This record gives sequence, C-alpha cells and structure tokens, in this order.
Amino acid sequence: MRQRDIERRRGLKGTSQLPVDDGSVEFKWSAPKRHDIDSNTAPVIIFEAGLGSALEAWTWVSEELSNDFHVLSYHRGGYGLSTTKLLSGDIIEALLDHIESNGPIVVVGHSFGLVKIADYLHRELRGRQLSRVVLVDGTDPELLHINRSDRQRAAKYLQSQCGSMFVALTGIYNFVPHTVARQSAYAPDEQSGVVQFAFAPKNIHRAIREYFDTDITRVTESIVSGPPRVVVASAENADQQRTLADKLSAPYELVEESSHRSIIGYQSQSKHVAAIVREVVSGI
Repeated sequence: MRQRDIERRRGLKGTSQLPVDDGSVEFKWSAPKRHDIDSNTAPVIIFEAGLGSALEAWTWVSEELSNDFHVLSYHRGGYGLSTTKLLSGDIIEALLDHIESNGPIVVVGHSFGLVKIADYLHRELRGRQLSRVVLVDGTDPELLHINRSDRQRAAKYLQSQCGSMFVALTGIYNFVPHTVARQSAYAPDEQSGVVQFAFAPKNIHRAIREYFDTDITRVTESIVSGPPRVVVASAENADQQRTLADKLSAPYELVEESSHRSIIGYQSQSKHVAAIVREVVSGI
C-alpha cells in the first residue's frame, strides 16, 4: 500500500516537485478557480503542516478556499518526497517564485507548524512580508520546552514514537483502528495518503528529529512581534489554546466538538477553519 501511495504521489493526480539547489520540494498548488478573480492580485494562502503530517491533511480546508485564492501546501525537507535541506522560509520563497501573484500572503499553520512559521515571519518573501497568520491548535513553545527538557516526558514521547515505528514496520496500521483514521475522513485517495504518510518510517524518524532539534528559543517573541494573528482551537485543547492566545496577544476562535486532528481532518470542522481563514483574509 505504501508503494501505491508513492506511485499516486508521482502520478497525474498526485503532488508536484520543484527542483532546488540541493534536491527537490514536494508540493501542491492551485490558482483561484473563479474566472472573475484576478489571479495576479489574488491572496496566496500557504499551509504549514504539523509534526509528521502529510500535506494532504489540508485538503478539506484548501478546497473550501480554492475558488478565491491561491492555495499552497508543501512538505518540509525530509518529509515525503522533499529531499532538500533548505529551511521553510527558503522553500516557500522558491515556491512563490512560480506563483504569478502579487497579492498578500497569509500562512495557516497546524500544531507544530506554529514553530516552523516563526522561522520566516519577519523575512521578505519575493519582496513581500506575511500579511496575516492563522494558528490552528498550535504547539505552545513553552510547553514544548518543558516536554523536551523533562526526562520522563521526553522518554514518553520517544516511547510513543517507537510504538508508531513498530506499527509502521509491521504494517499493523492497515488492519487495526488508529488515531489517524479515527480523526480524519478525507476522500479515499487523500485518506490513504494521510495514513500511509503518518506510518512511513522515514517520516516518523524525521518527526522525532524535528521535535528535538528545532530551535524554539524566540518563537513566542517572534510571533508576538509579527503580523496580526488569530488562534483557532480544537475543543480537545480549548483551555491550552486560550492560554496560548493570551501569550500571543491573539484573538481566539473555538471549533466545537473537534480534536487536534479532526479540526482539519473532518470536512464539517474544516469548513469552520476555512471560514475563519476567509474572514482573516478579508480583513487585509
């Protein structure tokens, strides 16, 4: 099944790859579908995936926004078919070189994507800076620091990832219920991609490295001093996200009855997220 998913990614309906200096970047992009939208000035919405998460995880949200905006999702270096070692900001700038739009740039990050967004919040991307930021159930840098610094918590995280690796290597995930399947319900192709990606040993290993190696020293400071932002919370993490919103001096929106994954993995909940993103873009 994993080999079929790789073939799907490389097929006509799969992802695209952009060659860069040290490898390639796997991505998906579409221009606005509405004929009365000026593609040259339409806003560009960039989706930043969570830890170990496939770009297909954004499918429902991007479909809701694809009529009116450029929508772009990608895999950071080491994930999926992305072989580059470029930082996220450099990857995005390379991708933007191929999108003919001078419109404002909005970035939407899920979970650990919050941490990666901080890398390029203040840099120019094709001569422009980000206009708005939407953080969907984002990782709190302070809690991440505590979890990484505490031996027992770090060991618990590694233990869970070792469990995922065992499930991945044995292929058990194809036959038994698991969190990814319970909390996401995409169309068959996308659902298969999300599941196979989550249980690919290479992606699990990359997620572990990213979890421990990413510098989080100034993430909160960077976001607070960056462009206007909004925190979108799942019901599962409502209190934690409200606290994060206070730290980031950001408005707070709650998606009822959602979990950390289902907030973008279930179509009904993704529509709520997309509506918030649309409102954010309309305020530019």
